Amino acid sequence: DFAKLEEILSSDKTISTLCADILKHYKETRAQLLSGKAMIVAYSRPIAIKIWNEIIKQSPDMKGKIKVVMTSDNNDPEEWRVVDGVSENKKDLEIPSYNEEVNKILDENNIRHIPLYKCLEFKLNIDEKIKDKIENDLLSLNILNAEIIDEEDLSKLNKLDVNLLYLTKTKEKKNNILKYFDVVGPNKKYVEDILKCISTDIDDLVTINETGVSKIDTLNFIADKNYQQTYIGYLKRLNLRKEKMESISNQIDLINIAIKNIENIIDNNKNY
Repeated sequence: DFAKLEEILSSDKTISTLCADILKHYKETRAQLLSGKAMIVAYSRPIAIKIWNEIIKQSPDMKGKIKVVMTSDNNDPEEWRVVDGVSENKKDLEIPSYNEEVNKILDENNIRHIPLYKCLEFKLNIDEKIKDKIENDLLSLNILNAEIIDEEDLSKLNKLDVNLLYLTKTKEKKNNILKYFDVVGPNKKYVEDILKCISTDIDDLVTINETGVSKIDTLNFIADKNYQQTYIGYLKRLNLRKEKMESISNQIDLINIAIKNIENIIDNNKNY
């Protein structure tokens, strides 16, 4: 009976003992050896939340180090939303749109568009601190969330009454920010041409560079030293999250099969 099994596995005593064993094993034998990540697979979403809360209760220093990876919806209890990881979904990967109504108008007029950050992946050899500064600069200057409009659709914009922030190519700069990025998705060549127009030379009118000091003509910006990149690499992170959720789902299915097999064995033994 799955309801009975849920009741047993979710009991406070079971959760407390389980978390104590996990913490003991991790801190005494694995903490100094693991350089990657470990995963605890829970029987259900409520149990996953209880495990997270109990681990934080027993070891407050683990807060920020562990996350719950699971699907969520608007009907979940409000207290679940403070749990690290639960609120993470596709929207958390996106920059909030400055105008949803404008996007709707573009779609209705068959104008193909995509924000710049969804077209970019940092090259593998770029230092993490440089990535942080570059993204912070692009975001603060409203370049990162500006739309890329399909070249063939640019002429349609003149017929619309919209307040739109979008990018177009101008004069190519000798030293430009394309060196930091791989372009993915549609209009790869056009996006590359646009990036070639954004200079890394501090003396140019428009400058983005790894020092964290950028400008658009007379407008200057200094990057936040504590900023951590969040948006560039959108498609890659989206795919990784999807793969992770599928992997967890598959493991849960296997665990449920194993539990069912154990139940069958117990039932068979009762008949002897």
